[in-house]
Amino acid sequence: MADSPDADAIAKKEPDVPAHDPIVSRSTSGIMLVCALLLIGSLAWALWDEAYGQRPWRGVQKEFVARYTNYLKTIRKNAKKTEEEVKQSADYQTLDAEAKSASAAIEP
Repeated sequence: MADSPDADAIAKKEPDVPAHDPIVSRSTSGIMLVCALLLIGSLAWALWDEAYGQRPWRGVQKEFVARYTNYLKTIRKNAKKTEEEVKQSADYQTLDAEAKSASAAIEP
């Protein structure tokens, strides 16, 4: 009997509901839709900007790779001759001797 509302009470108690609750009083689906569309738009713009907008040098890079590859192919014939010339030079002989002595010094 203590749990039942008192029918003889003079003042009736109102339910504990806030006067204005934005979650209950209106829908937020429109705001969510606008935010989702803005996020999708910014993602598309960022991907485009990353792929095309900020990289104008990509064409130049491809051209450089092609030209440098051709250059390396042309000097390949003389590479062995040039390497032998360098190994015969006095500067190389001095540096090679120093490197070998330093390697020998650090071995146990």
